[in-house]
Formats: sequence, C-alpha cells, structure tokens
Amino acid sequence: MTGITGALLAIEFPIIGDLATPDYDALRQFISELGAGGATNAQWINHFGFLPAGVLLTSFSVLAWMALPRKGATTAGFLGTALYAIGYIAAVFFPCGAGCAVDSEDPVQLLHNFFGIAGYLTAPGALICFAIGARAWPDANLLSRLGWVYAAVAALGLAGLMTDLPYRGLWQRILEAGVLIWCLTGALYLARQPFKSRSIGT
Repeated sequence: MTGITGALLAIEFPIIGDLATPDYDALRQFISELGAGGATNAQWINHFGFLPAGVLLTSFSVLAWMALPRKGATTAGFLGTALYAIGYIAAVFFPCGAGCAVDSEDPVQLLHNFFGIAGYLTAPGALICFAIGARAWPDANLLSRLGWVYAAVAALGLAGLMTDLPYRGLWQRILEAGVLIWCLTGALYLARQPFKSRSIGT
C-alpha cells in the first residue's frame, strides 16, 4: 500500500492546496510554491502532504525492487523513482522561497532545486527502464506497454519545463502525472501478484 498511498497523497495535496490557497495559479506556479516559506498553508502541505508522500514513495521503490526480478533495468527504474521521491522530502527540509526562482543563489533554494531537478531529469528514463524491465516480470506485458506511455507523458512535461514554455505549473504536473500514475499502476500490479509483494506492503 505504500505506492498507492504515496502516489495518492502526491496527487491530492497539490489539488487541495490549490483550492485552499488564495491567488495560487496551478497552471503558472510550481507545486513547491504551496510549501514555500511564508505560503498560507505551507506547514500542513509540507508535513501532511509532501513529507509522507516522499517517505511512502521511497519505501515503495525499495520494497518493490525487493519483490521483483532484480534485472538491471528494473534496478535503474526504482533508483530513478526513489530519487524522484526524495525530492518531495527535500522540499520539506529545503523549502523554496517566494516564486521558487531557479536562478536563486540562496543555499536553501539551491538545495531545493538540486533535488527537484535531479528527480525530474531521471524520471522519463526511469519509466523507460520499467517498460523494458517489466518484460521479465510475471504477467506484466500490459504494464510494460503502459511504461512507454507514461515515459512519453513525463518526457513531454520535462520538455515543457526545460524549454521554459508558458504555464510552467501545467508542464510540471504533466511530468508528475507520468511518474505518479506509473507508481499507482505498478503498486496495483504488485498487489495482485502471489509473490513476495503481498508480505512487504507494496
């Protein structure tokens, strides 16, 4: 349940935060701005949303890796999702400043940017690794094909962010959707399997 609960938290809390935060524009602002220093609902967004989501998704990455055939592509995929998940944890301990400026020289903002960018840059590649690695998993042909779809969605979002297109919040959410929907799909797949995943809480 770690993957399912973590992904749902990561999906739901930005939506709740958007609705609860005056003057926040989800299409134009980063998700991290909901938890930025001085933001209206930063404390509960960080400690009840981002932090548990990051911990649960990191746990899912480790537990799922333990349950599945440990091929190179599978290992690389879960390393990528773990790095992505750690970005949520880092956002709590290194919250962005107002506007989450990517060119800021503030040390806390620099650490925030480092972990976030590292997770985003590796996300499409991690999903490609899952698409390849899932071929060796039992009854996972559909999951393998979906991995390519989710990778394309994440790559589209990353391209929008990297090329500084308008609506940066929208592009970020497209990227996140690719990763989080894969986590949900992967966790549901594992929950239906009769092997080790049943006993390790994926």
